[in-house]
Amino acid sequence: MSNLLNTVESWSEISIPERLKTFYLSEIETYEDHTIANLPGWDPSCEFDLDFSLDTISELMDRHSDWIQTASESDQCQYIAFSSLDDETDFLAVNITNENCPIYFGNHETGGFQMIYKTLDNFLQYLDSEDVNPMELFPTLYEKAKVAFFENDDEKVITLLGDFFDKYPMDPGVPGPFMKQIPEALNIVACSHYNLEQFDEAMNMLELACNGIFCRNAFLNRIKFKLLSSEYDMAMQLCTQGLDRFSDSYSTSFINLYKGVIFGISENYEDALACFALMSGDMEKSDFNILTPIAAVYTHYTPETDFQKVFSQTLSVIQQVG
Repeated sequence: MSNLLNTVESWSEISIPERLKTFYLSEIETYEDHTIANLPGWDPSCEFDLDFSLDTISELMDRHSDWIQTASESDQCQYIAFSSLDDETDFLAVNITNENCPIYFGNHETGGFQMIYKTLDNFLQYLDSEDVNPMELFPTLYEKAKVAFFENDDEKVITLLGDFFDKYPMDPGVPGPFMKQIPEALNIVACSHYNLEQFDEAMNMLELACNGIFCRNAFLNRIKFKLLSSEYDMAMQLCTQGLDRFSDSYSTSFINLYKGVIFGISENYEDALACFALMSGDMEKSDFNILTPIAAVYTHYTPETDFQKVFSQTLSVIQQVG
């Protein structure tokens, strides 16, 4: 297989990672006649034949050189063709800028590359267990993680779903199966990270979840976590985005709650009260957990120090406008 490696090296402007060299020199024959499933935008049951041969890779590089070069420059890395997928329209690519050699799906419809495995080893592990489609595991892990989350077992949530998403990266914005469940699963993992004071990990998960269409809970948590970390300008920006993105009364009620809290902290009484007055619909206005932050804001920017009195006054105002 030295001919293939030499050819790959001739295409590359940088050194080929040692891990990829090992694959070409001593492992490639093991993975002939394998198939892959669960590609972005395809039904999980659709399988595609893989072909790592020199002739096929050469044809891919010649046919798609402009596409590969443009995507490499855009993503600030270097892709090379890695395998065909039945035909030579869509294909797999490997990012040789990263020593772990992440594997990407090249989608001719978008002209871009989407990571499907973070490392070459993860990809090969999938091929070694070719009867196991990763997404076949997802529903069971998701249900177990939901139970663990409601039992406040954050470590278990992260073990179940965090490790899964780390091994099998997904973009909720790409149409496909589980479009509703994946953003919520990411949201649950984010909340568990937050509960464990792993704030960066939490925000990364929420930002990823918000790429999806069905991300309401993740978006609301993103605002709340920014608010709790005193990043008021960013929280307000997200509130504005949220009101443009969501129109249901549940979402708009919470977003207006957060806007009111931010206005209250800046002692903008009239705007805060106007936002609280917009809380309506599915939100239970008598819920102590919802009214508590409002009452806290009132005590923050008014002389009143009697929390219960402020809480009663706030409840009265909310009920009147409701």
